[in-house]
Amino acid sequence: MSAAAPAPIPAANRAEVLAVCPRPEDRGRLREIFGGHAVRLREAVTWREGAEAFARHRPQVVICEAALPDAD
Repeated sequence: MSAAAPAPIPAANRAEVLAVCPRPEDRGRLREIFGGHAVRLREAVTWREGAEAFARHRPQVVICEAALPDAD
């Protein structure tokens, strides 16, 4: 008999992570890395989108590309 899967972590208890990256393959890799963990991954493509997402969600962690289409 196999062990029961752990109960899902409630959304309120998940860490908020914001990834600001213009490359879809990089954002996809981050989804793979954080998938299945107690993380809510928010994504933005530009600096402006990232700033708006940061203001709206107040993530605990921000992963940001050094060069973005609308800011460096």
